[in-house]
Amino acid sequence: MLESANIAKAYVEASGTDADHAKGILDKYSKQFTLSIEDFGNQVNEWLSGPLLWDEPESNLNPKLMRQLVEVLLELSRNGQQIILATHDYVLLKWFDLLMDKGKGDQVRFHVLSRDRATGHVRRDSMDD
Repeated sequence: MLESANIAKAYVEASGTDADHAKGILDKYSKQFTLSIEDFGNQVNEWLSGPLLWDEPESNLNPKLMRQLVEVLLELSRNGQQIILATHDYVLLKWFDLLMDKGKGDQVRFHVLSRDRATGHVRRDSMDD
């Protein structure tokens, strides 16, 4: 379950509507329904017109929902949504590895940034899974 303030913030950022209005709508209906992670994914898919940038999507997430989160992100990607994640969580990465279906066109590219000690330059290594 996602906190209504976070949902309202995501809605405001994606749609450009007023924050108080978005929170008011969610507060009004929060007693009548709960928003599943699948419903949230469907809403995000409708709202976004550019890439989804998400820093550490696993933070504050119940670990039991991590598989569902990856399923939603893969489905968004299958529907044409570009997704860029920053994470340090091995379990999240492993769920991508387990749930990817190359027959459906799933593709994950991993990037690692490091600093060269001798030169101080930032180095990027990338690989496809």
